[in-house]
Amino acid sequence: MTGIPRNLSDLVGQEAPAGILRAAVRDDRVAHAYLFVGPDGVGKLTAALLFAKTLNCENRPAPDRACGACKSCVRFEHGNHPQIWRIAPMYRRQPITDPRLLGLVEDQAWITIAQTRGDERNRPPHPPVLHEAMLKPVFSPYKVFIFEPADRMTEEAADSLLYTLEEPPAGTVFILVSSRPAAMRETVVSRCEQVRFHMVAPQRIEDLLRARGVDEDRARLIAGLADGRPGRAIATAERPYLLDVRAEAIALAEELFSASLQAALALSSRTQEVAQRLWELEFEAIVEQEREEEQESAGDVEETAEAEKMRISRTRAMRRAVPQLLDMMAAWLRDVMVAKSGRPELMINRDYQQQAQRRAAQVSYQALRRAIDAMTRTEAYIRGYVNLASALEAMYVELADIFAPAHTTAA
Repeated sequence: MTGIPRNLSDLVGQEAPAGILRAAVRDDRVAHAYLFVGPDGVGKLTAALLFAKTLNCENRPAPDRACGACKSCVRFEHGNHPQIWRIAPMYRRQPITDPRLLGLVEDQAWITIAQTRGDERNRPPHPPVLHEAMLKPVFSPYKVFIFEPADRMTEEAADSLLYTLEEPPAGTVFILVSSRPAAMRETVVSRCEQVRFHMVAPQRIEDLLRARGVDEDRARLIAGLADGRPGRAIATAERPYLLDVRAEAIALAEELFSASLQAALALSSRTQEVAQRLWELEFEAIVEQEREEEQESAGDVEETAEAEKMRISRTRAMRRAVPQLLDMMAAWLRDVMVAKSGRPELMINRDYQQQAQRRAAQVSYQALRRAIDAMTRTEAYIRGYVNLASALEAMYVELADIFAPAHTTAA
């Protein structure tokens, strides 16, 4: 399929960080440790993997470009390169690489000292990093260890890496990937060369989606929804049910404008119903993806390890799904504000432009701002383990007051 990056030069909208990495390979100035920082979904992990691929290519057609055909490149494409490791947080002795799952078990999934230094009582799925790093590369020129997300490293694991990060063995490269570098140990950050990644322009994301076979109108819509994140755009294109859930979120938000207090409280239950359906669809997609990957590598399986270990409670799933739904609702209220400003081209939900303009004539800026603030606070409360049902009911009581007729003139 076109649109899938094969080399660093293919990264969409990340010319500056890609240029830094390409120059490092071309000029033979590869650092021993890197920290890739930037928002989620902008290509940090993809860049780390492609950098590792380029470093180990046997027949580069250019100093900074992998050939894609040598023994090392073929093993990389098949996902079984013996000298490129991805170190992910562990949950119930299994690595969590899917961000949807990591969001559900974030407080319990960590990169542990067992993964870095080793622990006979709790063996990781790969040799301990520090032991493996001391061995001389034999299959290809470099051993590359990619920690993602690196901010999920325990203090003990970070401490165990410090000396090696400062003076690693020859032919060893550590790449730490994080969207929250402030959550990392300062001593670890200071030992890495930082490479910064940024949001991507909607047109570049639209071009990427079209190259992947998405039709023009849908690509333009998804690019606008992606908030500068190519990864989010690709996920939405591959999971069309997200657009259906978005439509339900907008419908819920629209009801707020005319709901009585009693009707607003009823929206609390409906919000949970939609959120539950969202998570069920997400979980089915995760299971299917895991099943396809395991079938490719190990034949048919009745149930994947990833799916089996993630039979989690409804409460934990809802704490992720409800804020996701509230974020969609808040985005719609923002679009109504944008429509009031006379700049409909800045809307996120561009396919609802006429509806937003009609609503903009009926609701005040102040009411919209207060409503968005209420939703944002409620998202934080829910993620902070406040009782979910109570938090939603309190939010809808506040929203019913905000959008009462006396408060919603188009001032």
